[in-house]
Amino acid sequence: MKQVVARRHRRRSRGSGWFGRRRRVNTRAPIGRDFADSQIRSANRLWWAALLVAGMLTALLLVHVRVRLIDEGYQRAAALERVEALMARRQVLRAETGALRDRNRLMTLALERGFDKPQQEIWLAARSELRP
Repeated sequence: MKQVVARRHRRRSRGSGWFGRRRRVNTRAPIGRDFADSQIRSANRLWWAALLVAGMLTALLLVHVRVRLIDEGYQRAAALERVEALMARRQVLRAETGALRDRNRLMTLALERGFDKPQQEIWLAARSELRP
């Protein structure tokens, strides 16, 4: 019984689970530091740093694209509002132009201001009809 308890205790103290710390045993150099191993670690750190920078740049790019899409959506909505305002203005101007060109209205305004009713009307030919 005591041996089983001792084995369980040893397994827990190693820390080999998910959150446990694993230790590498360096069999090449029993004393001191193995510089070949540290170069591998520094290369691994460099790759991790490069991946981290690439991930951050990708995230910034995605944020930039999202902001541009939102901005272009607002610009499109503003342009559509301007188009609708211009179309309404065009309709008002067409109504005013039609009212200004109305023959009956022009006749009443001329009579109110003292002009006589015309004796004859002169119709001018269009430019295309003048040329032989």
